[in-house]
Amino acid sequence: MKPPLVQACVELFRPPQRKPTIILLSSSLLLCLWRVFGSRGFYAKHLASRFVLAGDSIASEAWYEIGMCCLLLCVVPMAIVKFVLGDSLKEYGWQRGDVKLGIVFFVLSAPIILLVSYCAAADEVFRAEYPLNRHAGVSRQTFAVHAASLWFFYIGWEFHFRGFLLQGLTPSAGSGNSVWIQTMAATLAHIGKPPAELFACIPASVVWGLLAIQTQSLWVGLLQHWLLGVSLDYFISFGA
Repeated sequence: MKPPLVQACVELFRPPQRKPTIILLSSSLLLCLWRVFGSRGFYAKHLASRFVLAGDSIASEAWYEIGMCCLLLCVVPMAIVKFVLGDSLKEYGWQRGDVKLGIVFFVLSAPIILLVSYCAAADEVFRAEYPLNRHAGVSRQTFAVHAASLWFFYIGWEFHFRGFLLQGLTPSAGSGNSVWIQTMAATLAHIGKPPAELFACIPASVVWGLLAIQTQSLWVGLLQHWLLGVSLDYFISFGA
């Protein structure tokens, strides 16, 4: 007979506990890897002397963090979904879902998002934190590249929290509990950000979680989150 502790560990990797165990363990590990090895600070300290993109080390720091976010929070979880869990990505919101409802939500929310980012851009705390690429405001062309790169950042973010965690845990934990789990994880991932952003992450994560459930897709939340980030950076870079 196996010791109780060993038996308990074995049971975690048997159905029905296997799937939530893999999702929660891998999410915890991937978020730690991103924060430790995927940050601009890590690039500046360990990699800036080895490679620089487009001759701009400041922009390279941002592109590195964005790329690592997409890789560790989206690409790797997608591989886990497909090859470890054997699920379809559609089950995790990687589909069009309810397009009409999504359009309605986006159109109604866009003015509010722009107003929030406009007000936040006047705050010195936000101006000290953003944009990720401190050279984004050098020109309109540079900013366009920055805006496009942010799309990959938010793909990583939304798939991880509203797809991998939320949709992946719903069958075992229920949709309500899964919304709160991904909200907690996303909020903890914001530690170190401006206090207003940290606290605002709680209701925002709940709303984006509910939207993902309602529309059965990540795209409306992804578009809203991207618009919020890009508009904030724009107002900071070119005047609020």
